[in-house]
This record gives sequence, C-alpha cells and structure tokens, in this order.
Amino acid sequence: LFTPTPTPQIPIRVVVWDWFIRPSPPPPPPARGAAPAAPAVRVEADEASRAASKKKAAAGQATKAVTNVPATKPKPEPKPTRPVVRKRTLPRPEGFKNGNWVVHPSHGPGRVVGSEKQSLGGETLELITIAYGREMARLKIPITRLQELGLRPISSKSQIQAATNTLKKPARISRTMWSRRAQDYESKLHSGDLVQIAEVLRDLYRAPDGPEQSFSERELYKDALDRFSRELAAAEKNLTEEKAAQRLEGVLRRAT
Repeated sequence: LFTPTPTPQIPIRVVVWDWFIRPSPPPPPPARGAAPAAPAVRVEADEASRAASKKKAAAGQATKAVTNVPATKPKPEPKPTRPVVRKRTLPRPEGFKNGNWVVHPSHGPGRVVGSEKQSLGGETLELITIAYGREMARLKIPITRLQELGLRPISSKSQIQAATNTLKKPARISRTMWSRRAQDYESKLHSGDLVQIAEVLRDLYRAPDGPEQSFSERELYKDALDRFSRELAAAEKNLTEEKAAQRLEGVLRRAT
C-alpha cells in the first residue's frame, strides 16, 4: 500500500507594528545655561497694568488742570429796551375818504364811515372802517392793504354804461356741467368787476314765460342783481336800490 508523506508544518510569526502605539518622544531638554521662557499670559497682564496706570495718571493731570482754572465773573445780562415805534405816514388813496362809496370784491359796495390809528408790532397803522349791506356790517382795513385786497372806488358813469350795454347782448349758453359753470359765476361775482357781474346777471336771467330757474341759479342771480343795483344806487344819489333793480331787470326784459 501507498503511504502519503506528511506535509511539514512551517511556523508563522505575527509581527505587530508598534510604531502607532509607541508614545511620542519627550521634548529635548533646554540648553545648558539658558533661562526658562516666561509664560505669555504674564506678559500680557503686565502690559495691561502699565497701560491702565498711564491712563489714570493722564486723567489726574487733566482734573488738576481744570481745577486750577481761575473762576470768571458772569457777564451781566443786557437790559431790555423798548421797541422803537416807527410811524408810517402814507397818503390815503384817492376815493377812500369818509363818506365815499367803495367796492369790496367779496362784500360788494360799502361806505367809508370812519378812520383810526392803531399801534401794531411797533408800527402805527391807519385803518378805515367800511359799512356794508343793509345791516351795515363794519369792516376795518389798513390803508396799506387796500390795493392788495382789490378795493376800488365806485364805478364811474362810463363804466356803468358799459356794464349796462353788456346786459343788452345775447346770453352765452354753455353746455358744460353745472358745477363748472357755478364756479365760473362765483369767480366773476367776487372779481369786483362790474362788467363781469353784468355777464352773470345776463346769463342767468329767465323771462317770465321761459324755463324756470333752479335753486342755485336763482341764488346766484339774486346775488348779481343785488351787487349791480347797490352800486348803481350808490353812483346815482337820487336812486334807491329797489328802483335800480327794477331798471336793470327792465333792460334784461327788453333785450330778450
């Protein structure tokens, strides 16, 4: 019989690398005769203490300099002085004497019933007093603002004739909205121009057999008729306001 030869057994050695297990070598010892290094924290602390001491010394010197400043006496306050009153002696415009009729753009014709002087803001102003309407409401106006407010003397005969001729012309019929037309009529009434007031009176007039006026149209028509008739009566001394209104409506009635 065949007998197999046994296989020789080879011993296996397991080599364990110890380079990653071995601890790092200690630092080399300092050279002979060298001084050990001081910690960084100690150096920073010393620098901070020196900076704080310098800052404290500088603050002490500043305080000492302030305390050594000699005290000065406060200056006395100046005594209040009285305002100087400047008198303004302006000539009164022509046509604004007592008893004369004038026209205010917003209030219509009125009569100058007096004048006075008042001190306001260190200036002496002359005021004129004007009475308006049947209630004789009074309004005081400085003579320096007469032109600014649009006041004027009563219209002359030629100006009244030009306004009367405007009533004889045909009325202007506008197709715009009533709100826009009402604004135009209001601006003409408050312009102070007698010819523009006559235009409003002519455009809003309705014949007895014509279409009826609305409430707002009737109010504007009455305002225009009142302004025109009052100025006409003021220009003609022997004419009352009622007769002046009848004369104007007669002109309108004959023109239609």
